[in-house]
Amino acid sequence: MPTLHLLRHLPAAEANGRAIGHTDLPLADPDAPDRLAQAWPHEPPARLVASPLLRAARTARALGAKWNLDINFEPRLREMDFGTWDGRTWDEIERDDAAALHAWMGDWTATPAPGGESFADVQARVGAWLSELVDDAAAQDTAAQDAATVAVVAQAVATRAVLVQVPGLEPAQAFRLDVHHGALTTVRLKPP
Repeated sequence: MPTLHLLRHLPAAEANGRAIGHTDLPLADPDAPDRLAQAWPHEPPARLVASPLLRAARTARALGAKWNLDINFEPRLREMDFGTWDGRTWDEIERDDAAALHAWMGDWTATPAPGGESFADVQARVGAWLSELVDDAAAQDTAAQDAATVAVVAQAVATRAVLVQVPGLEPAQAFRLDVHHGALTTVRLKPP
């Protein structure tokens, strides 16, 4: 089964203190992905998959250029959709929509942001992508399966959705996982 190198994108501009799910912000340091690509600690992967949002796409483009790999932009790897909160500061959300924010914070795994998604929604779309990846790998011969590596550049919640599903953690444990900007986590997928 393939090995996944999960990489969270680098910091986005003007993101601090904001809910920036689908808000498409550029990177704070546009040259940082090139430095990250030069410091990549593993052999080049067989495939490169990324969220299409700017902050992940720019990071993936630097890696793709270094490895001479095309990028498969996968919309199911986008960050959680915060709906009407997207792009707003958490302080503004607390001030203007405190009841909904507290309901979401009380059960973020099942409660969506207004007009947006819950963590369960993100898990479902990321899980569908992950299942396809596993099914594709299972259709290959054993040597090809063992050699397959996939680099995945995505946002924090989508990365956590993969990490929760691969080792079989409970969804409530997702935000206990450290997924810092530029953090690389490697997992090996298991057969279904």
